[in-house]
Amino acid sequence: MDEVAGIISLVIIFIALVTAKLNSTSVVIFFLLFLLILEGILSNFISGVERTGSEIIIDAIIFAKPFLIFSAIYQLSESNTLDKLRKLFSVTIKMFFLIALLFCFLNQLKIVNMSQTTNNSIRDFQFFFDFPVSFSIFVLALFGIIVDKKISLFKQSYFWVCLILVISTLKSQSLFFITFFVFLSILTNKRKSEIKIRTVVLISFFSFFSVVPAVLNYFHTSVYSPRQVLMSGGINLFKQYFPFGSGFATFGSTMASKNYSPIYLNFGYASLYGMGLDGNKSFLSDNFFAELIGELGLIGILIFGILSIVVARVFIVSKLNKNLSSYCISMFISLIAINLSSSFFSSSPGALMMCVLAVISKSNIESELTGTPKLISN
Repeated sequence: MDEVAGIISLVIIFIALVTAKLNSTSVVIFFLLFLLILEGILSNFISGVERTGSEIIIDAIIFAKPFLIFSAIYQLSESNTLDKLRKLFSVTIKMFFLIALLFCFLNQLKIVNMSQTTNNSIRDFQFFFDFPVSFSIFVLALFGIIVDKKISLFKQSYFWVCLILVISTLKSQSLFFITFFVFLSILTNKRKSEIKIRTVVLISFFSFFSVVPAVLNYFHTSVYSPRQVLMSGGINLFKQYFPFGSGFATFGSTMASKNYSPIYLNFGYASLYGMGLDGNKSFLSDNFFAELIGELGLIGILIFGILSIVVARVFIVSKLNKNLSSYCISMFISLIAINLSSSFFSSSPGALMMCVLAVISKSNIESELTGTPKLISN
């Protein structure tokens, strides 16, 4: 499904490009993605790591998928698309939230088992998802569709339902999302028109404290931490092939895991739990930044950074009201930031979030809230 979603998005963008209907934002994103994929393929040739052409192409599409999906949906959406989606799915989404909330309480009472782990006698909640964080990103993406533009965020009952569901996952990545969103919303409501870049940076800094215990556990205190192993390996590849990387499907990616990369054998990963050649390989693609650093090197990191800035700028220049502006800025930054210890950016819930952000970005209907916040540099 990952490859299919990416290919469909690529086809939509290509058709719009050849028919001269591709908007300027999508043109820039498409051009940067072309450079990123070209750099990755060039890294494959330079490193010489044995990979098939199909593995390289599929991995490139999966890597580019979040930006491809954002660009395609942004191209297709209109100013009233969000309202149309709200009318179609509002009742369904609210019913889903209430059902999930019911099962969340049943899970804590041990009437149902929808948890992955237990922390201090409190069970985390993942509903029907494989991972709790996937569930929280899914919930936050759905909330973006039903968020009311006309009243304060904190006066909306389903915001509190969403808050409970996200916190119930008991995962640091989920807490980062909701901490950033709440802080930015509070400051936005206090300002009449402007959100300063330094405010966003400050909120990012304080939100980071919500994930400090997990980061220390992943990269410092754990006796064996697969994420630490991957990051160390990515840094080694970064140095070895500087300024390029080892190329697509070679390290930290889905295809590198599925078709066991020779680099893993060279690094001795075959004997590590969850990273072996046979059996459980779940930890081999568990750190997106390690994949970015190792496969694409310095040049790839710079292009990825520019791509992220281009997308973030869409939220800044779009004529969104306070609630939607705070939502888009906080969700996108959080989705990027949590990849220090996960790969949710390129996951299915991450793709859904990028879809919702693209639709919201095209929504420029004025609200009854005072002012439309803009991000300024001073």
